[in-house]
Amino acid sequence: CTRCVFHLYSGTEPVIEMSSSLHFAPISLAYPHLAAQMQLAKLDPERNLWNAIFDFSKPNNGRRNWELAKICECKQYRIVLDGQYGDDANRLALISDDDATTFPTVTTA
Repeated sequence: CTRCVFHLYSGTEPVIEMSSSLHFAPISLAYPHLAAQMQLAKLDPERNLWNAIFDFSKPNNGRRNWELAKICECKQYRIVLDGQYGDDANRLALISDDDATTFPTVTTA
């Protein structure tokens, strides 16, 4: 990969190789039933190793092949697919507080 941005949840150290100019950020996502799905899958959103990158490649020109995204590049995505829960214009309201706070909201404050 070259010049890619990844918003991750990872229970283990993400591994890269043969890549350059990568940016990594924590996932900040919300959708209906997210909290229940994470619990059912036995995934702990508070244990997110998104920034523990292991790079098998040598740094390019003495510089790392990756960097952490700037806070201003991070925002929460709230998703409800069309037709998934009817055609309600307020379908984002279907995201519960538990779903909205499963992954932290990143702010620029």
